[in-house]
Amino acid sequence: MSDTESVPRPHARALAVRRPRLRLLYSAEHNPSTDRSYSLLPGTTRIGRRFPPSQDDREELLFAADRSVSELHAKITVSGDDYSVTVTDCGSKNGTFIESERLRAHQAVALTDGQLLRVGSSILILRFEPAHAPDAEAPELIGVSLAARNLRARMAKLARIDDPVLVLGETGTGKEVVSGAIHRISGKPGALVRLNCAAIPASLAASELFGHAARSFNEAKERKGAFLNAHLGTLHLDEIGDIPEEIQPMLLRILESSTVQAVGADSAKPLSVRLITATNRDLRQDIADGLFREDLYHRIAVHVVHLPPLRERREDILPILLHHADSVIRNALTADLVQELLSHSWPGNVRELRSFASRLRVEDAETLCQELLSLRKRASVAVNPTLAVMTPEPALPASPEPSEEEEPVGQRQGPYRLPVPPREELETLLIRSYGTVTDVAEALKCSRRQVQRWMAKYGLDADSYRRVPDR
Repeated sequence: MSDTESVPRPHARALAVRRPRLRLLYSAEHNPSTDRSYSLLPGTTRIGRRFPPSQDDREELLFAADRSVSELHAKITVSGDDYSVTVTDCGSKNGTFIESERLRAHQAVALTDGQLLRVGSSILILRFEPAHAPDAEAPELIGVSLAARNLRARMAKLARIDDPVLVLGETGTGKEVVSGAIHRISGKPGALVRLNCAAIPASLAASELFGHAARSFNEAKERKGAFLNAHLGTLHLDEIGDIPEEIQPMLLRILESSTVQAVGADSAKPLSVRLITATNRDLRQDIADGLFREDLYHRIAVHVVHLPPLRERREDILPILLHHADSVIRNALTADLVQELLSHSWPGNVRELRSFASRLRVEDAETLCQELLSLRKRASVAVNPTLAVMTPEPALPASPEPSEEEEPVGQRQGPYRLPVPPREELETLLIRSYGTVTDVAEALKCSRRQVQRWMAKYGLDADSYRRVPDR
């Protein structure tokens, strides 16, 4: 961190309609489920437990019940020209922290959008936000962030029309939640039908989607299929990027004609369905690779909704956790644990957070806090460029061929090998991901094939870890 002289200034145009606001995320005196925020005006705002009244009407940050906050703990200064924000520690006893770094006494340091500010056991986040942001009633999507509010407003608008929607986002960001909210708000009389395209064999895809006529094969009974089951309602096709290539022209024909013809049927039936598709894949890259039809993409992507990962809306972490919490979890929260929760990158997003909430019910909070701290430190070391320069290059083996237990890292140069993770770490990741090998591979930064090798080494079966996540 730098002193005031080297503080970077935010781009003035980017802040033209946005102003700095501090949102309280956790405090000894604050209920985290209650939204509490402070608009920062140009000039200096004091933070502390007790100080003389201000001479003007400026809103100041008082934490009277937080005994770890000094009487005058810190000051926040907002520039009048570009609204840049700096924080100065006022010689506090327990320190002022930006993220996890403690400021020196009377040191002024820049606070930028999305960064955490901690005074005592109170934790806040700075956001540059417009004075008024759109929002809508959608209790399925939990969050107080600007991204969550904008998303709720967008969903309410999309619910009023019947155009196809493509939902993009990392694994666990809540793509099913979005489709469910759009369907509910739309008030459609038909059902919401969900189908995971990655979970059906290619040989059964046509029957699952379009249905089949009686005796169309062997002694088959008539089957309606997902499209007809969703007639007058909404069909959510998850993992649309994994739909078999031979099915794609059939799906395109349905979207173009608003009719569906079951396998083995003589004629097509009229259809009225709202289609919502979702994926965490880059469909444009799949188009370039010849794996996905461009004409189909343009039909399903009339409206595209991008779901931000949890790490980009840190102020939503506690509200989501508490939504899945009980009194045991609420009582387990401490300032240190909250700090680590907000600092964790959550690669599994909301799904991983729900899993953590389940663990917090039965496991020691201090142990989990140390686990998150260890993960954060490990990630910090992994991306530290100074360490990479100072670390001597390992001697190259005579033969770079991969062994049965190790595999070269796909994105690295040279024949470096992945260390075999301990069985306990692999089991923990399988539990958190509900047996989803792709999620484990993402967490370990390796291929699915490599994870399957390690599972075979330890005799682990992904199916034994698959269960319905806690809601």
